[in-house]
Amino acid sequence: MRSRPAAGSRPRLPESGLVLPAQQHVITLLASDACARKTVLAQLKQLYALAWRVLRGLHTVADRAPEVVRTALAECGKVLPQLTDEDVGHDAHNAALGTALAHVAPPVTATTTHSTGAVGARAGVGET
Repeated sequence: MRSRPAAGSRPRLPESGLVLPAQQHVITLLASDACARKTVLAQLKQLYALAWRVLRGLHTVADRAPEVVRTALAECGKVLPQLTDEDVGHDAHNAALGTALAHVAPPVTATTTHSTGAVGARAGVGET
């Protein structure tokens, strides 16, 4: 994978790709009715937890990642997340990549939730 693109040379995101629909989903959740706040907050936390796991696990599976991961990486400039041990990637690149992959993952079930309450990897994305 390449290093990050220089400022001003960011990739153009395809309308029918993975990143823009994921970001639209987040916008829709944030703009939802106040009556649904508890449900929306749970959905946003689930997206965040899964995106975090995806970003942390990508380096371990990058060479054998599923097609959906390669597609999302291509949309984001073919750049793997740059994370430190303390960081979960709070920048636009990592937020876009993590959210896109979390958004396309199948819904969480009891078998994908660990006893610690953390969301497990889904759709072959993340830690193995």
